[in-house]
Amino acid sequence: MPDDQQLVDAYKHLKSFGAAAEALDEAAIINARVSRERFLELVSNLAERIGPVLTTLAPIFKDEHLASLRAQAKQLVPLGLAFFAADLDTEAGYSDADKTRRAWLAQRVRTYDRNLFPVVELLWGSHPVHGATVDAIRTGSGLRDDAADVLSGARLVADDPSTFAKQHLVSPDDAATWAQEATELLTLVDRAEAKNPARTLKQRIFTLGVRAFDTLNWVGRFATRELESWPAISARQAMRAPVVAEPEPPMPA
Repeated sequence: MPDDQQLVDAYKHLKSFGAAAEALDEAAIINARVSRERFLELVSNLAERIGPVLTTLAPIFKDEHLASLRAQAKQLVPLGLAFFAADLDTEAGYSDADKTRRAWLAQRVRTYDRNLFPVVELLWGSHPVHGATVDAIRTGSGLRDDAADVLSGARLVADDPSTFAKQHLVSPDDAATWAQEATELLTLVDRAEAKNPARTLKQRIFTLGVRAFDTLNWVGRFATRELESWPAISARQAMRAPVVAEPEPPMPA
């Protein structure tokens, strides 16, 4: 979480990237599938690591190419902060009651996602048809993505309830309840964002950040040959840690 000064800087960066964000072609815009905290963490880590790597590549790359890469590296953290600010602005469309309900649903859906994924991966990870669904669930993070993952997993349960019942892992009734709450969460998010033009700017800032991140992340992988140590934006290793029981959030009044 940025401190107070970083938040002030975040809104300055948001303004400074506004023109470049608006200039993006509509077809090129990427929907954000990570939380603002995770995105800022990823770009900050990459910015710290890529500097020494670029120095080692100086004898290989042309001066103008290296200068371009260094300029993109310099923009990583500002873009992460700008996205943080833009994402905060999207929350302005929530009423106080919706914020309370959303927080309650978000914690529950996040727990469902963590519990459902190991089951789905175990049973369908190598399935010729459903394997693609499992791959989609594996990537991404953030509130909207958690809800979408729960819905995808719940559909697999509904398609073949007997398989899940035999495993004694997740019952169809549980999955149906989870899907209902995930749907409500997505409805709250969509309703709030539909009222708020900040959503479009958020996606455009995210696109700028992903472009710089992907370029520099590829350079890091190329230079070090250490693919696993350079996580992609969609990396979800932290989200897929062993399930730890979380206290049941209180039902909002």
